[in-house]
Amino acid sequence: MGDDDVLLELVTEAGLDRDEAAETLAEGSYVDRVTASTQEANRIGINAIPAFVLGRRLLVLGAQPEAVFEQAVDQLRAEDSPSPD
Repeated sequence: MGDDDVLLELVTEAGLDRDEAAETLAEGSYVDRVTASTQEANRIGINAIPAFVLGRRLLVLGAQPEAVFEQAVDQLRAEDSPSPD
């Protein structure tokens, strides 16, 4: 992904405008946005892709089987339910 020619080839394959993408790359239009997003991801512990933040507090890294997500949702529900008196 560090090679602009490869990236522009993927842009074309995806049916997007190659010239517009080339201009965006040349101008660095989104560099600040991508840098800030990457820094925020690193700050909260994301170091793999894909990464999922569930309920704004539970982080699941990497491609995981459905059972992992089911367990994570169950955990969030348990944390959100009122404790019995």
